[in-house]
Amino acid sequence: MKTWRERLEGEITAADLKDASCWETCAVGEKHAALPEVVIYGDPIPEGGYQWRIGGPVDPALLDLGTDFYAALSRSARWQARELLDQIDDRVDQLKRERG
Repeated sequence: MKTWRERLEGEITAADLKDASCWETCAVGEKHAALPEVVIYGDPIPEGGYQWRIGGPVDPALLDLGTDFYAALSRSARWQARELLDQIDDRVDQLKRERG
């Protein structure tokens, strides 16, 4: 499977949007798959009657960045999606440093 950076080189497809909408296959999920001890996912947490955090990141910053990444893709804002990938990378690097 292509990385999200590779996907953003082409047109955004319906499959990309579907993958971006799922925590397991989104941009944050890509980091979780590579570093599960750093990008930690939690159990389902119902919020306001919705379980949109099912299996998602426990880190609030990554939660927001992942949500923003999907929103950027849904608007076909590839430049913003690339910036968000950089921010996700920066946050993961920060979490790695904090873990020691």
